[in-house]
Amino acid sequence: MTDATALAQKAAAEIKTRIAQLDPLGLDLWFQEARSHNAWQDRPAGDDPLRALYEVAKMGPATVNSSPARFLFLILGSSLAARALFLPFALLRG
Repeated sequence: MTDATALAQKAAAEIKTRIAQLDPLGLDLWFQEARSHNAWQDRPAGDDPLRALYEVAKMGPATVNSSPARFLFLILGSSLAARALFLPFALLRG
């Protein structure tokens, strides 16, 4: 087990000791009021927010103990040739 996995498991166990169950307002927020984000800012995100996003997402739910998610970050200003190198990976399925 990696250090990151052990830390994530410890954090999850700690949260479970603090919160036995969601109250009605929390349930409503998660299952009735939550919406997908649909507005974007016209500016680069930067490396730090992308790394933070990846760190959270990589520990998401897994299917058959695998991680089916694939992440591809293309940085604005990359040459078309550099972007073309990633195209086959972006089109992979299954």
